[in-house]
Amino acid sequence: MSTAENIQIKTVEETRDDYLRTYSNALIERGIANPLTSDGTEIFNKATALAQQIYVASATIPAAVDEALEDTAIQNLPRLAAMRGMGLRAAGGSAGDAIPTIAIAGSVLIPAGAELIDPLGLRYRVVLGGPTFSGQPVGIESLDTGAATNRAAGTTLTFTAPPLYVEPKATVGAKGLRFGVNAEDLEGLRARLLERMRHPPNGVNWPTYTEAAEGASAVQKAFAYPACNGPSTMHIAVVGAPTTASKLRDLDALTVSLRVAPLVQAETFSFVELVVTSVVNESVDVAIALAIPASPAASPPGPGGGWIDAIPFPVLASPGYVAVSNVVSSVEIEVSSDVAPVVGGSVSWVSTDDWTLRTALIESFTGTNPYAITLSTPFVSAGAVEIAVGDWIFPASERGEDYVARLFEAFSRLGPGEKTDIAGLLPFALRQPPPAESWPSEMKAPFLKSFAGDAAEISDFAYAYRSAITPTLPASISDAPSIFVPRQIGFYPLSD
Repeated sequence: MSTAENIQIKTVEETRDDYLRTYSNALIERGIANPLTSDGTEIFNKATALAQQIYVASATIPAAVDEALEDTAIQNLPRLAAMRGMGLRAAGGSAGDAIPTIAIAGSVLIPAGAELIDPLGLRYRVVLGGPTFSGQPVGIESLDTGAATNRAAGTTLTFTAPPLYVEPKATVGAKGLRFGVNAEDLEGLRARLLERMRHPPNGVNWPTYTEAAEGASAVQKAFAYPACNGPSTMHIAVVGAPTTASKLRDLDALTVSLRVAPLVQAETFSFVELVVTSVVNESVDVAIALAIPASPAASPPGPGGGWIDAIPFPVLASPGYVAVSNVVSSVEIEVSSDVAPVVGGSVSWVSTDDWTLRTALIESFTGTNPYAITLSTPFVSAGAVEIAVGDWIFPASERGEDYVARLFEAFSRLGPGEKTDIAGLLPFALRQPPPAESWPSEMKAPFLKSFAGDAAEISDFAYAYRSAITPTLPASISDAPSIFVPRQIGFYPLSD
């Protein structure tokens, strides 16, 4: 990366002094022993004025160099991408299922193209119509575009012209409406451009196929498994981006078959066996141990900016996380801990329903391992899902929301695992791009480093617990590969 740090730009004073030194040496060679070049002389003022003009021109060089390079350009990035046939991706719409209610026994016809609207007035349509029973999911896609078209499960939709015997109201299916994306920003374009430069497509290699698949707006990233079933085979797996409401990465079958597969098939020779799938979501529980500043109330006092309480609660050295063992109500739960709770202390919980961090004070407690604690605020998600047995709680920290966001961002940059471990197919069938290069698939050091990033207050970090390390291999070579998605998460103090 080119910056003013590695392209040295002389200051006005340095350029002026260079000018005066050259001037003085020239006069000395002509016999003038002590030329006057001090401050206030005419030549000094001329040299200063010239140096100022040179500095103004020179100061633009680092920015000009940055604009010429793909990894640093901003204003010129679209032009650099266009030279390689690439441009900013347009906004895309969401897709998923709607669950209609049928007013009569038996099935009724819901035609393709039947339109629905959501509470914000955004429009959707039925993709494939046909005879439908009450409660049977119907595939829909949005007519409008953007992330605003993503909708959580249970959201009410309304038919603009309800088909005969179909109730006006329908609800969004269990996975929600997903894959709606806003128009691509420059950093998204930059990532794709750099990927293209690392792995340029040539019409027959795996980047040709993955780039084609990424032409569908629903696809966050495509991955290739060359020679996955032997010579002249190409398997492609596509993933979608997680949303605020859903951390799932699989694309639905309709999206894969109607939006993605045709783009890849157009680049495929007739003699190539092509398999296009999405991925299988594999839930993983992750507890991360953090070395962050102690509370000012701790002994000895810490600087703050880390754990909220003097003695963070709850903590279990083994297994490394704290799961709720009993639930009396959303404010009365039981947990085990190596340290005792303190009235007035804080605990946190992230619901797997809405993925939002919630923190409550401990109003009282009884017992010893497990401790029965009473919370100041009910642990209930936005979807009215209460904390349950098996859910994790963890000590509250001042930047807890940031840690949750960082962890979900790290999950969003995971790719799928391998499709086979058959020695006769490897190494040719290994996933591309390789996990060691980008889009790691395992719960190992790269994932942790992605999480910690530039958080200055995190002085050290490690896994306290992970329910799996490597995604499960598919049962059949033609099946979709697995990708890790979050389930229970928590952050606990890193022990010395």
